[in-house]
Amino acid sequence: MESPVQHRVSRVGRRAASALPTLVVVLVLTILATPWVLGQTFKVLHAFTGEPNDGNSPQSDAILDQAGNLYSTTYAGGKFNNGVVFKLSPSGKVTLLHEFGAKGDGTQPKSGVVLDKAGNLYGTTSSGGRYDHGTVFRLDKTGKETLLHTFTGGADGDAPEADLVQDAEGNLYGTTQAGGDTTCAPPYGCGVVFKLDKTGREKVLHAFTSSPDGEGPQGSVVFDKAGNLYGTTAQGGNDVPFCGGWGPIGCGVVYKIDKTGKETVLYTFTGGPDGATPFANLVLDTEGNLYGTAFSGGVGGACQNIYGCGTVFKVSKTGKLTLLYSFTGLDGMGHPFAGVIRGSAGNLYGATTMELGSVFKLDTTGAMTVLYRFTGGMDGDAGIRRLFRDAEGNLYGLGVCGGNARCPGGDGTVYRITP
Repeated sequence: MESPVQHRVSRVGRRAASALPTLVVVLVLTILATPWVLGQTFKVLHAFTGEPNDGNSPQSDAILDQAGNLYSTTYAGGKFNNGVVFKLSPSGKVTLLHEFGAKGDGTQPKSGVVLDKAGNLYGTTSSGGRYDHGTVFRLDKTGKETLLHTFTGGADGDAPEADLVQDAEGNLYGTTQAGGDTTCAPPYGCGVVFKLDKTGREKVLHAFTSSPDGEGPQGSVVFDKAGNLYGTTAQGGNDVPFCGGWGPIGCGVVYKIDKTGKETVLYTFTGGPDGATPFANLVLDTEGNLYGTAFSGGVGGACQNIYGCGTVFKVSKTGKLTLLYSFTGLDGMGHPFAGVIRGSAGNLYGATTMELGSVFKLDTTGAMTVLYRFTGGMDGDAGIRRLFRDAEGNLYGLGVCGGNARCPGGDGTVYRITP
């Protein structure tokens, strides 16, 4: 099985795939012997086994319901080894709500799920379906699955990997990292932003063309109060030679799509101190500022020879970027694949993938605190998706490996960090 980072990049930015093996080797060369915990309590809530009655290799984030049950997906595992939707109770019991891979079904989900008021779950699979280009699905409270949309790989999109977002009317919004305008990066396309109504009818809100609007969105979208959508593309924008090691295809953008479907590029990354290749979705504050991470770029440090260790940034409503933090790799942290979440006090929380990953807090003064550093043993790794917080301030995440064996073995974990 491909590594999470390798698989994510393999279906978008295919022109840059030759640069990937070197990057993956650099990321996993060093493994720390002990975790770094600063006043936190770390607990593995579930270690996946990879058995048919369990999941394997979660590459998503998770949600909690009001009763404290946690819901998410795994990329593999289950009856057909093509992934599952699972529920983890507060007592630690795992229930498989759906096992992907039956004929015509979706396979290999990389997104989490969203829960509506009626208790239905919605999500995407990155492949499978009638055309093997991914699906959008709904699971009702009994676990019955309905395929709302099957992607064709053409104008409607290909390979959705980001979480869905639901509006008050029940419409779903998401992105695909490929498909759309197939004249872009032929024959794959540069990705789309789509809307799916309650009947399953899809509308492409924007099809990316690489330059200047971006290419390969892998993060989801976020709404503001006026109904505008915001997101990032991992590539595209202006063609910067060998940006972040991915090739001459641009360093990515922050974009806005208004209610009429008009796209505006708020910021184009240069691959310098500002960052490059933002894979993740953004978070919005009450004043309309956007916060996110870039996987590479930044200011030198130990990653200078592989195009920077990544950044945490803020982009204003007018498109001004403020660099909040530049990872150096010197502290064992770098390459944030996931985005950040924002606490009530304005602190940002996130995870990095360098070595086996760390969970961090970045306060409003720019001070960085490492909350936990993973060993790759029974604690697993930090994972590649966003953390989330409960009402008490506990942080939750999903690790791709570890749990029942040392990384790169093991089948992944669900973990909690209690301040």
